[in-house]
Amino acid sequence: MKYLILFIFFIHIQLNVEAQDWNIKDMDGSYLIFDNGKKINTKLYELKVLDKIKINSKHFLILSGKGCNECDAEKSIYIHSPEDGDMLDENEQTRYTYPGSIYDPFTNETIFSSKFYYGECLSVGEKNWIWIQKSQAETGVVEESIFILEYKEGELVGKFIEQKIEKIKKEIETQTKDCCKFIKGIEQAASM
Repeated sequence: MKYLILFIFFIHIQLNVEAQDWNIKDMDGSYLIFDNGKKINTKLYELKVLDKIKINSKHFLILSGKGCNECDAEKSIYIHSPEDGDMLDENEQTRYTYPGSIYDPFTNETIFSSKFYYGECLSVGEKNWIWIQKSQAETGVVEESIFILEYKEGELVGKFIEQKIEKIKKEIETQTKDCCKFIKGIEQAASM
């Protein structure tokens, strides 16, 4: 009986340590410093940690920032697991559109807009990142699509959906705010 109690106590301690492993203790420029003593270089300027999400046993950070300093690049979203160490250089690191609208700086016309959701937004128990986006084609027609990013078989996999958009949007709206979170958009000029 006492072995069982010790085993349960050990599992409890292990789960608590695991849950606290990737809590951010401090930020220093592009570096994130964690409670577990580890430090990663995001290589981002104007770095902000928007949130974190755990899928299976893998931790992911939702970051925003730019890959260059004092440049006209658009602010982007970065999905990164601190378990993978430092982020890659800007030209190798995958980045995603920051939610909100992007306008042409010469005409002030909106050329792209998006909303960003993450968590259990489509199926209970299944976490993902979702962008609902509208872009203006060269013909002037506004096209709507959904981009879904999932963690499957050890990697991030993205797919575009251009059909059943209204059904997916309604499904997202029915999820509770605790399960499916939303990041408020911003307005940005397109980088030229």
